[in-house]
Order: sequence, then C-alpha cells, then structure tokens
Amino acid sequence: MPSVGSKSERNGTESKPNDSFSPKKVEEQAERLTYLDEILRSEDTLNISQIAADYGLTAQRLNQILKEAGIQKRSGGQWILCARYHRRGLTKSVTHPIPLETGGTKTVLHTRWTQAGRLLIHQTLTERGIQANQDAGIGNNTVVIAPRKSKEITVNLRINA
Repeated sequence: MPSVGSKSERNGTESKPNDSFSPKKVEEQAERLTYLDEILRSEDTLNISQIAADYGLTAQRLNQILKEAGIQKRSGGQWILCARYHRRGLTKSVTHPIPLETGGTKTVLHTRWTQAGRLLIHQTLTERGIQANQDAGIGNNTVVIAPRKSKEITVNLRINA
C-alpha cells in the first residue's frame, strides 16, 4: 500500500497529503471551536436592538421575523419564547424599575438574548437570506439604512481627510 505523498504503485502518479487534516488546519479549527465555546458560555446578554443592528434591521422588524418563525410571541408587553424554545438558555428576563410621577416605582420585564440565542437568530435570518452586515461584506465605510416598509439602502461613504 503506498504511503501518503508517495508514488502510487498502480498509476505512477504522485499523491498529495490530505490538507483537511494537516496539523495547521486542525489547530485553526480547534482555536475556532474554543472561541465559539467561550462565546456560547458567556453570561453576557444583548437586547434585540443590538442584534438587529448587526443585520441592518430595526428591533421591531427582527421581533416580527422571530414571531413569524415561531420562535417568540408577545405576552403582557414582553416578547417571550414559544414553548419549544424554553429551557435552552436562549434568553433571560431582566427587570427594570421605572420611577412613577407619583413617587412610587413599577417594574418592567425585558427579554435579553444570550449568545446561544444570538446564534439561533443568526441561523433563522440566514435561512431567510438575511446576512449580517459583516457577512455581507459591509465594512467600516458603509452605512446601512433600513427605512420602514421599504427595501434596505446601502450607502458607501468616502471621507476625505
């Protein structure tokens, strides 16, 4: 049996080593997996506006997309996950006190997304052909404008300094 990188006994051609398992490729993949594991274990959360901005969407539009996808629904003024997404660590509810003019306070619940939830949103948007600004090749010199009920407009900026 010929070894990797030697001449094949059958046809006399040189075979090449399998690049997909080279030590360098394995190391790169291990680094990516370690990074993703760290991100997914993060205790940090994001509000929907922060995630929507990554895709050139408004928070309202992203919430609507997630509702249409059956991921969340509106209940008591708060967006909550549909039953099949419960107990997956996708969101956290955060309570905010709101001062009242009468001197008291009331509390309002807000849904914040974990990194695992952000990944679900990314997959959902990708399935619908919506790319993150970074994935779409939109860099620091580009502004994405998403007017209501209209198509997204991309504007390239050139700053002469």
